[in-house]
Amino acid sequence: MPRLVRPGYAGRLVLGSWDFEEVKQTGKLNSSVRTPDQTSYSKFWYEFSEAGWNRVARTVVASEKLNMLEAARLFALVDMAIADAYIAGWDSKFHYNFWRPYTAIRNAANDGNNATTGDASWEPAEPTPPVQDYPSTHSALGNAAATVLALLLGDNTSFSMTSPTAYPAGTVRSFASFSQAANENADSRVQAGIHFRFSCEAGQDLGNKVGEWTFRNCLKPLRINHLPYRFQTIPNRPLSYLIPQILPRFAGKSKMYTRLHPRIRILIRSLAKTGKAPYSSRRIRRW
Repeated sequence: MPRLVRPGYAGRLVLGSWDFEEVKQTGKLNSSVRTPDQTSYSKFWYEFSEAGWNRVARTVVASEKLNMLEAARLFALVDMAIADAYIAGWDSKFHYNFWRPYTAIRNAANDGNNATTGDASWEPAEPTPPVQDYPSTHSALGNAAATVLALLLGDNTSFSMTSPTAYPAGTVRSFASFSQAANENADSRVQAGIHFRFSCEAGQDLGNKVGEWTFRNCLKPLRINHLPYRFQTIPNRPLSYLIPQILPRFAGKSKMYTRLHPRIRILIRSLAKTGKAPYSSRRIRRW
């Protein structure tokens, strides 16, 4: 997978470009350009991305009231995507071996580009990890997890959480969607002064690809034996539609009936007796 999702080269960094000047001004320690909220979320998301996004997953598993099987599949897919995004991201880092803002800004006077102005004393808002810049794996992991969560639960799932690196401690941030959180997660690395924006954007694109591939190819729900294909995953239709479609298929076929998943048997018995389902339509569709 790493080479399949490896981002294209961003091109030689032209010092003096928008990306360079942005992080130089907004990402420096005690910047007067960075807003208080940008400073806040640069610290909030500074923790390891895999830890933060597993906390997102735990939060929404509780708020969406997923059962044990649904939660297990969600965590497995999220962490498979995170692991693969890490692998692909590090493959690209070592392939391109691109410098961090700390190195680029401090050495701008010696880069052979007369359009740049170096600052030998420049310091980022947060400590710079001693690894390559391009792409941002922090952004890749965030988008990989967010893509899986959005495909499972819908992007517009709201949630709130805190972080061990939040300042002040205990600060809670709220999000209206997974994509909003992923975008803030990526932007936090620019505000912290530890990534160029194009590295974050490349990481986000990589993460989106890994997340979607993971969801489309891993841990697919098993088909329900003996139901026609269109009912192997309960469609997004009202239960009143399903009753006359499903029940006749089991008339006089007790052997076929007993081989079904227990929850499907409960559903059929309830439909036959009362015309009502013992589960919500939302849960049935998740099967």
